[in-house]
Amino acid sequence: MRWVIPALLVLLIGVVIVALARQDPGYVMIQFRGWTVETSLLFTVIALSAGFLVLYVVIRLFAGARRLAPWFLEWRHQRRQRAALRAISLGFLELEEGQWRRAERRLISHLDADGGAVLAWLGAARAAHELGADQRRDDYLKQAGEHMPKAEVARRYADRLATLSPAR
Repeated sequence: MRWVIPALLVLLIGVVIVALARQDPGYVMIQFRGWTVETSLLFTVIALSAGFLVLYVVIRLFAGARRLAPWFLEWRHQRRQRAALRAISLGFLELEEGQWRRAERRLISHLDADGGAVLAWLGAARAAHELGADQRRDDYLKQAGEHMPKAEVARRYADRLATLSPAR
């Protein structure tokens, strides 16, 4: 709605210019380094106005692109987070179904989820334990402990896995 008044003002100015140009079209001659351009005043005004409009649109596009970059980065981050959390959920479903290799691969492939990385490490440790890969299990538990050092969950989970026998 705020563009209506400026649009009407531009339209009014255009009507006045055309009315004046019909009475006396004017004459513009530009001479520069051997080149000569001769045209009517109305064409010159229209060409300058169009040039100003194109310049204005280009400047607005660049300004919009500067605002677009942070928005795009945030959108991409959220999209990656959703994909990672979905993969972690599917990884835990695969753990429950006993698909240890697939669960381990899926869980370690999406470790960039905020708040979900510790769960992914712990799930991968469980899968490695069930596969009998004790070194990988210990590495995953160490990573979980380093990712969230104040959480006792990694230590308790390691103790719990130590009491379980792998289903080889």
